[in-house]
Amino acid sequence: MALWFSARPIKKVGRAFNFIFGGRGTGKTFNTIYEDYQDKVKFIFMRRTQTEMDLLASADSALSLSPFKSINDVKGSEIDMFRINKNVYGIRDGFDPDTATPIGYALALSTVSSIRGFDASDIEDLIFDEFIPQKNVKLMKDEGGAFLNAYETINRNREFMGREPLRVFLLSNSNNISHPLLTDLGLSNVIERMMNKGQAFVDLPKRNATITMIRNNEFREKKANTALYQLTKGTDFYAMSLDNDFAYDDFSLVRAVDIKSYIPYCSWGNIMIYKHRAERIYYASAFMRKTRHHYYDTDSETIRFYQDYGRTLYGLFVDHRLYFESYSIKKRLLEVIA
Repeated sequence: MALWFSARPIKKVGRAFNFIFGGRGTGKTFNTIYEDYQDKVKFIFMRRTQTEMDLLASADSALSLSPFKSINDVKGSEIDMFRINKNVYGIRDGFDPDTATPIGYALALSTVSSIRGFDASDIEDLIFDEFIPQKNVKLMKDEGGAFLNAYETINRNREFMGREPLRVFLLSNSNNISHPLLTDLGLSNVIERMMNKGQAFVDLPKRNATITMIRNNEFREKKANTALYQLTKGTDFYAMSLDNDFAYDDFSLVRAVDIKSYIPYCSWGNIMIYKHRAERIYYASAFMRKTRHHYYDTDSETIRFYQDYGRTLYGLFVDHRLYFESYSIKKRLLEVIA
């Protein structure tokens, strides 16, 4: 196995949406960009906010955090970004004499909706870097929906014309399994199952998607001996950055049970809470049955649900008597009852 991540094996699978989770410094951003550059594939490089993008594109090389700096240093290229308009940067190669023709574009998810008349028909790949922010960063409103709308804007109707769909590489550290895009698409549960089984790759042909959890023992062993990881061994930071585990997410009380041993207790939205037939144990699941006590996930119904059941359920949770089918269900329910 090569020391650094390569997107080439994923490209051979041929899916439109490719989710890639890797510890820090595994080469996922470097090589996904460089391989497109090397293969002359025109791409869009995306970050979440315009503030991030402006910092990456800073003309001051001492301040710039551009991912192209390390590529230039290692590969001897001269890739940089230049402003096309207020919200869009072009990406050019200094070795290309025709610098008026960008090899790609750079833009922020937060400002795609404000771009008018942007023709991306020549773009083959969208590389969305750090699509899951660190835990201390505030999410945008409807961040999952914002990405899907951005994809629609860039992809347009190319598939109607017999072309391949825009191919996307969504890159992130393992910061938050319940990011809105993952939960909206129902992928948090898939990732959870991958973690439980120790799987590094899953192909989802019916969803036109793949999920990759970068596992590289040689890289891990080398990095574990560096100063930062000697200092942080045994911490959540170590597990997230080096082991590629969603260590900041608490998976306790998440398990599978035999639902036949339970009867409906109440439900909220698309979450059903069951009570064990013989023991004082409860289970929150996406498997729905009819119940007289159903509450919709509107503001008023959620308040009623909390008033009627919230305190009881939270007490059961504290006593380790409330279990959850998945982490995403646990997170959603605790946001209401805790």
